Amino acid sequence: MKKITETIEVDLNYFIGKQDELKGIFNGGVKEPLFTDELKIDVSEDEIFDETKDDFVKNGKINISIAGTDNALYELGKFLIAISRYETLDKEYHEHLDNIRNSNQQHVINLTIRKG
Repeated sequence: MKKITETIEVDLNYFIGKQDELKGIFNGGVKEPLFTDELKIDVSEDEIFDETKDDFVKNGKINISIAGTDNALYELGKFLIAISRYETLDKEYHEHLDNIRNSNQQHVINLTIRKG
């Protein structure tokens, strides 16, 4: 049986911090997700199949592929929801997910997620 909708309860994790917009102090934020070592991000040039050439050709677009275990994707989803719901005075609020490998383990991806 296919799920049409599913209601779940998630715990969003934040650091507690002091904010003073006039002084430019914005402590606190969203805690890094668990299982980032089980995420893989690949960035490549996108391709389409060209029937005339009977081959795949670059189409000028960028393809970003995110793959992960169930746990890794669930934690990434919670992280993104937490960022969307995080109340801050910081107009440039962002979080970093660093050192995520690509699928063949040859490259490291540093991902920055900005609110706003």
